Amino acid sequence: MNIQIASSAQEQSHVAEDISSNAVKIKDLSVEVSGLAESSSAAMEKQRSSTNAQKQLLDRFIV
Repeated sequence: MNIQIASSAQEQSHVAEDISSNAVKIKDLSVEVSGLAESSSAAMEKQRSSTNAQKQLLDRFIV
């Protein structure tokens, strides 16, 4: 019986370590995704600005 309890406790410890490791990986990926989202947002804003500048130039030629 004691061997089963020790084995179960060891297994629970390994599972807890796996959960902790996975939580750290999730946090790291979340930080990465956040950075990529910010970069994407900046690129979209630059594209919007460029599109507006092109529209202003084209508006000069409309008859």
